Amino acid sequence: MRYLFIILLSIFATTIFANEAQTLYEKKVDLGFSLIENNNLEEADKVFQYLINLNNKDEVDFDFSIYNTFGWIAFSRGDFYGALERFKSAQEKDIYSKLSSYAKGKLHNNMGYTYMLLEQYQKSLIEFKKAMKFGNDKAEKGIAKVNSILEVLKSKNMHLPGIFAPVVGSPKSIKKIPYQKEQIMKKLKKIFDNEEFKKLKVDNKELQVYKVDKNRFSITFGNNYSYVKAMKITKIIRKNAIKDAYVSSTSTWSILFK
Repeated sequence: MRYLFIILLSIFATTIFANEAQTLYEKKVDLGFSLIENNNLEEADKVFQYLINLNNKDEVDFDFSIYNTFGWIAFSRGDFYGALERFKSAQEKDIYSKLSSYAKGKLHNNMGYTYMLLEQYQKSLIEFKKAMKFGNDKAEKGIAKVNSILEVLKSKNMHLPGIFAPVVGSPKSIKKIPYQKEQIMKKLKKIFDNEEFKKLKVDNKELQVYKVDKNRFSITFGNNYSYVKAMKITKIIRKNAIKDAYVSSTSTWSILFK
């Protein structure tokens, strides 16, 4: 009877410790997301590194969103190679085996998108196709973007006026478009006096809004550029204003308004 009591006491103590560890973990998660909301990415990065370490030690309930957000923080700071390494860490066997099909689709789509921004288009296609296999609903659009870029790169007309534009925003609803346009333009004004930008002689400094599909929109800086010019503009935007801007073909999108 005494030994049974000791065993039960041990189980009870372990359960209390586990619950306390999980509660502390959840508070840290809340802190991390709060720091992100306040655009304090440097401190958020430290918090999510701590959360990753806890996840890796199996001291708390496994949470894929922590790995995903950890990669997103690096991505938002313009560190695309760093983001890629963080997304790759979630592909390690002991972690990847815990992921749901939805999480795997999201992971591969994020990697495809990051490879696209790094102009590693073949690797991007591989990741987008993996994402599609897991039912990710954004991967098909990613494949279309990469294929449109590859088509132009294979041609001899990269400098001709075309259907490419720097994408600088992706509002999630039509109601958010006016506010997001205003915030984007405030950031973009920084590049107008940039000497590299002036050399490109960009006449159209307005934002265009496109409907990508039923519930998705894109805001572009100008439109109808050649691939080469769109890429040059985008690199300046990334460096000076919006770190995750990218080039896309607008051929399958319908323009809403300027």
